[in-house]
Amino acid sequence: MSEKYVCTGRRCSWRGALNEWLTAPNPFDPTDTLYGCPACKRVDSIQQACEIDGCFELSTCGTPTKDGGYIRTCGKHMPKVLA
Repeated sequence: MSEKYVCTGRRCSWRGALNEWLTAPNPFDPTDTLYGCPACKRVDSIQQACEIDGCFELSTCGTPTKDGGYIRTCGKHMPKVLA
């Protein structure tokens, strides 16, 4: 699984990977970096998507994996809790 992202900007449907983001030094804090959408150029509109293959819904939860990692998922792919 890989980290995927979506732009939540109005009328933007960009989907992609971390290395596709636009970056620039923050003019208010030179030690900080701003990240933007490569399609609509909006700043602070990118959110992590579900890591399940083929799904680009916003990730809203997550769970540890068997190999000691962690996976972010949407509500549809949230692990089921067995009672």
